Amino acid sequence: MPYINPLEFNFIVNFYEVNSLPGAFNTSIWLFIFAVIAGSILGVAYSIVYRIGSSTGGSDFLTIYYSNKTNKSIGSINRNVNLIILGTIIVLNTIILPVSLINSDIKMSVLKGVGVEEAYNSGLLEQMWNFAKAANNERPDYNMTNILNNFNSPLNLMDKNTYDYLVEYICKNKFDGDLSAGLVAKMKVLFIFGPSLFSSIVLVLTAGITTNTMYPKFKIRTFMMATNKPKDINKLLVEKGYQNDILNWDATNRISGNYLHRSVVMVAMTVLNWHQIEREVFLKDPEIKVTILKTKKVKGIFKYDIKNNEQRDTVMHKVRNNEKELEKIKQIAIVRLNKENEKLNKRLNKKTGKSKKQQN
Repeated sequence: MPYINPLEFNFIVNFYEVNSLPGAFNTSIWLFIFAVIAGSILGVAYSIVYRIGSSTGGSDFLTIYYSNKTNKSIGSINRNVNLIILGTIIVLNTIILPVSLINSDIKMSVLKGVGVEEAYNSGLLEQMWNFAKAANNERPDYNMTNILNNFNSPLNLMDKNTYDYLVEYICKNKFDGDLSAGLVAKMKVLFIFGPSLFSSIVLVLTAGITTNTMYPKFKIRTFMMATNKPKDINKLLVEKGYQNDILNWDATNRISGNYLHRSVVMVAMTVLNWHQIEREVFLKDPEIKVTILKTKKVKGIFKYDIKNNEQRDTVMHKVRNNEKELEKIKQIAIVRLNKENEKLNKRLNKKTGKSKKQQN
C-alpha cells in the first residue's frame, strides 16, 4: 500500500531535497509526472498478479474477496482503500512532523503573513534574527551578512523587504524555533494539502485506472455475432464453459443490394472472458462479424466466470478408456431402464383398468 512517512520514507521522490533546488514550481510539476509514471507501473504490476490468480499480500486478500462477492472492479476497490489509508497516514504523520521538516515555501508563506510588528511583540523576530546569525556563521550568505552588519536600528523598525529576506533565509536553513501553536497548526494544514498529497492521490488514481484497464474482470460487453455457423458457435461457447443465456435468431443481411440469410448469436460476457475465446470464435467461422455493444449492467442472475471443464473432460477420458467402468455404467443404465419400463407399464395397466370399468 502506498504511504507517506515524512521522517523515514519519501513518496515518489524526496520532495524536501528537491524543493530546496532553484525553480521549486518546476520540481512540483515533475512530482506529478513521477506520480503518473509510478501509478502506471503499479497498476500493471497489480494486473499481472491478479491475472495469474495471485495476490500482493496485505489488504489484497480482503479486496479480492470483496470484489468477487460484489462483482466490482478490484482496481476501484484498491483505489478507495488506498485513498483512505493515504489520507489517514498523511494526517497522522503530519501531527508528529517536526517544524524543521516542513517545506520551506510553506514556512515562508506563514511567517511572512505574520508581519514585523506582530513578530517583534511575540519575540519571534528576535528568534529569527539570532537563528540567522548562527546559520550565517556556519554557511555565510552575502546578502544576509550585509543585513546583519549594516542593520543597527531596533528590530521593530525593520522594513518589509529586509523582513521577507530574513524569513526566506531562515526557512531555507530549516528554522524550527519556538513557534506558537497557531503558526505550527497553520503550517501543518498547508503541508497536508501540499504537492505531496495531491501527487500521491494522482498515483493512487492512476494505479486504479490502469488496473481496471488491464484486468477488466467485471467489465461486461454484449457481443452480437452474425454467422453462417450458429451451431458451431453455440457448441464452442458451451464447451468453453459459458454459463449464461445464448440468444439465437435468423436474420436477413443486405450487402451491396443483395439479401443474405444469416444467423445472429448474442451473448453478454466480460471483456476478460471474451479475450480468452475470441481467437477460437474466428477460427470456427472466419467470416463471422462481431458487433460489441457497451453494457452498463446486467440485472438478474449472471455468472461472470467461465466454468472450467477440464475436470469433466479428464473424467470422461478416463471412463472412455476403461472397459470395466464402461461395463458398470452399462449395467446401471440397463437397471434404470428396466425400472422406468416397469413404472410405465404399471401406469398403462391402471389406465386400461379404469377405462374397462367405465365401459361396464
